[in-house]
Amino acid sequence: MVFGYTNGQKDQLDIEQITRLQAIVRGFIQRRRYKLHTTKMHHANGMYFKREELFETLKDKDEKFDANASVKNVKYTYKCTGSVYDGALKGGFRDGKGTMTWTD
Repeated sequence: MVFGYTNGQKDQLDIEQITRLQAIVRGFIQRRRYKLHTTKMHHANGMYFKREELFETLKDKDEKFDANASVKNVKYTYKCTGSVYDGALKGGFRDGKGTMTWTD
């Protein structure tokens, strides 16, 4: 028995503590997901594609990926590296099947 609390006050404190704990756990999970996502993106793009190549096909550098955008088959030569991509672009990003030919 906790002294100084009525049963309703004790229940309210328990709910507040549970809510705080949930917020801490959810924040931890989201930070972990974000870190894993950014690490994977950096690793994938760092190994095969240069950062400049990733963003060169976007019209607006602040543009976000649109999953509802139509898929276009293009042959694109990257100005920054001279590499050629022949394949599908969706929302300004490489999507689906395609062939990347590097100058080296």
